[in-house]
Amino acid sequence: MVLSRKKMAGGSKKNRGAFKSDILKALPPGPGRDFERGVARFARERDMFAPHDRVLAGLSGGPDSSAMLRALLEIADLFQISVGAAHMNHLIRGEEAERDAAFAAALAEKAGIEFHPGRKDVKALSRKTGLSIQEAARQARGRFLDDTARKAGYDKIALAHHMDDNAELVLMYILRGSGTLGISGMAPVRENRVVRPLMGVFKSDIWRYIREKKLEYVTDSSNRDTKYMRNRIRKDLIPRIQSFYNPRASETLNRLSTIARQEEAWMEEMIRPVFAGLVLSESPDAIRMDAPGIRRLHTAAQRRVIRKALARLKGDLRRITLAHVDAVIGLLFKDGKTRQLHLPGRIRAVRKKDALFFVAEKIPLRRTGPP
Repeated sequence: MVLSRKKMAGGSKKNRGAFKSDILKALPPGPGRDFERGVARFARERDMFAPHDRVLAGLSGGPDSSAMLRALLEIADLFQISVGAAHMNHLIRGEEAERDAAFAAALAEKAGIEFHPGRKDVKALSRKTGLSIQEAARQARGRFLDDTARKAGYDKIALAHHMDDNAELVLMYILRGSGTLGISGMAPVRENRVVRPLMGVFKSDIWRYIREKKLEYVTDSSNRDTKYMRNRIRKDLIPRIQSFYNPRASETLNRLSTIARQEEAWMEEMIRPVFAGLVLSESPDAIRMDAPGIRRLHTAAQRRVIRKALARLKGDLRRITLAHVDAVIGLLFKDGKTRQLHLPGRIRAVRKKDALFFVAEKIPLRRTGPP
């Protein structure tokens, strides 16, 4: 459903020529121009936008997404893109959530852009799936944006994460003992579809931009709730690290994230042909692999091969821990009897003679037998 179908911002006929290479000259002087030039430069260096892209901005109504929307509208003609906005009401915060939805709709209406509202009972989803409220909200929001972009014909989805957000996420994964994939953090561009134009700025830059542009926004009270680990990291741990150990901790964590992401990409390239050589057969719901071949690999490569197989079947690696992966490796070194493991996401790992099977089940695993 489109609440307001006014013409899309940006992409006017008089601005459909070649992209203006000198961003410093392309934007006329005015409040907030340094921020907008920085966002434009960051987006250009990472090839976020192609001419005539339709960009769907995730708009919560908070300071970050409100600043991102305004910046995208200001630089839209530079990239020859058009911008719309989408907001999902999670139905968690009662009247406050309704206020946020109304604010986002009014902001889009004022800008003269398409607005796509959505609603999802995240508490019910959390109860049904066993996910935490935050994870259920994240997944529901992602599906909503993906579905909206596909149905309404958007080429890109823009999210308002910034460098401090990424620093918090990286630190959280470090505390959980994650590997390089976890500490890679958030990529500025994912699958050439999801883009994060503010990943080159800090929260302090966003606040400065809001003041210079006199932007309005709403606040989410749940962001202050310290029962959530992410909020405790933001409000307590990172300020302590900055005060007592490293005042540039956010910058340092982002550098670590970039290094880990680059190395993760390289390792993925290395493991891809290894994985392909170990797959004996594959269908949408099962993968059969060469068990002795996996057994001969280095432990680090074994883990990557197994994680890749699980990701292929499951669609992601959420709730798959190092303990799960190592348990699958353990199957490779058992005696010749058929042995199996039940893994999160209704995945079964079965060692049968010289084959290692991964099977995606449609019914609860307790009711299934050997493949």
